Amino acid sequence: MLKLVKVWDTAHELGDVTIADFESMDDAVLFAKTKASKAGGYVSTLWVGTDWNTRKQIPLD
Repeated sequence: MLKLVKVWDTAHELGDVTIADFESMDDAVLFAKTKASKAGGYVSTLWVGTDWNTRKQIPLD
């Protein structure tokens, strides 16, 4: 079974919420980096992973 890679926004007004689901880690990281670059740089509130325990912050390169 395919585990979706989730993108969390920890600063959302409703708390930690999943804002997107992807089939690959590469797509999830690209999404997080795109949102971060539109916000002007590193966004510490975006986390990526398959579940709560494996999620991590994705810095801009």
